[in-house]
Amino acid sequence: MIRTKLALKVLTKKEQKHLTKDAGVDSMAAFVRTRDYHKKWKKETGDEPCYDCRHIAIKLGLEE
Repeated sequence: MIRTKLALKVLTKKEQKHLTKDAGVDSMAAFVRTRDYHKKWKKETGDEPCYDCRHIAIKLGLEE
């Protein structure tokens, strides 16, 4: 669970649960590393690995 003020403000409980249980993310830095890996994967294969994580990144202002 990301405990930054922004994350607690904009993410729903379902999105927080996705990060902790499905993605194994417990901090903002870990989430950024995960999204970097997802971007690399998408560039190589052409497939988006996780739409939920992409939506969360957009909500947090990390992507457009």
